[in-house]
Amino acid sequence: MHIHELSKMAGVNAETIRSYRMQGYLHPAKEDNGYYTYSINDLVSLLWIRKLRGNFTSMDRIHEFFTLNDEENMLELLEQERIRLDRQISEIQSARRFIDLETRHIEESRKHRNAGVGVMQSIDEKVDFYEFETNPILLQSLYNMMTPTLFIEKDILNGPLEDRIVPIRAGVGTYRYVLNEHKINELDEQAVIVPNGLNVTQVIILSDLTEINVLDLAPMMTYAKVNHLTFLSDTTGYLMRIQLIDEQPYFHFRIRACFETNSLVDPTVLQSF
Repeated sequence: MHIHELSKMAGVNAETIRSYRMQGYLHPAKEDNGYYTYSINDLVSLLWIRKLRGNFTSMDRIHEFFTLNDEENMLELLEQERIRLDRQISEIQSARRFIDLETRHIEESRKHRNAGVGVMQSIDEKVDFYEFETNPILLQSLYNMMTPTLFIEKDILNGPLEDRIVPIRAGVGTYRYVLNEHKINELDEQAVIVPNGLNVTQVIILSDLTEINVLDLAPMMTYAKVNHLTFLSDTTGYLMRIQLIDEQPYFHFRIRACFETNSLVDPTVLQSF
């Protein structure tokens, strides 16, 4: 059979078949006119490769399968593939948990933005880092489980609501259960801990992550003053999204600060880890 017939029978495009031929996995007969005639041997070889590729086996690994000496070596390679897939499954499950938590954060943030201000129960103690150079190895290992955060001192939140510019800091943060999952118990002294508990929260939009006008914090601060609440922590934050307007980034953050600590946890989040 010619290549187009083999392609139709195996469901593999012609360019891929040519590639396999050039790599030595298929051995068609070359006709006088330069065309290749493929046999049932080539079809079987092609189907075996397709089965392996369809189960996420790399071409390098497939080459090893073709050069094995006995079934014992085959079993060893299959075990290595199983271990690799188990690792990928774990990574995919972790990514799925991230998507679920991110979805929850976005839904909550949208609700709080629409209301102007809200009270929320955090899911765990928050650990934020604002000195990136202090523990780069830790940060690099956890970036996919962290979110950009914003630090505003609790003294500002508990102070007068007035028209003045105050400094803020941007960093990254994660939850205590994430650190526990990665067996990270010792934290850099620069880490900022936001306790688990009830928080006042609002959404802010910033183009400058180094300063803010206190008036932009009016929803949180007014709510606290009207309800006679004292902020016990500095803010942490969750980056909802970054919006580009005329090539200028605008950062949409939901910030929160704790006013009452507790030990409540959310089983729908924590027990999934």
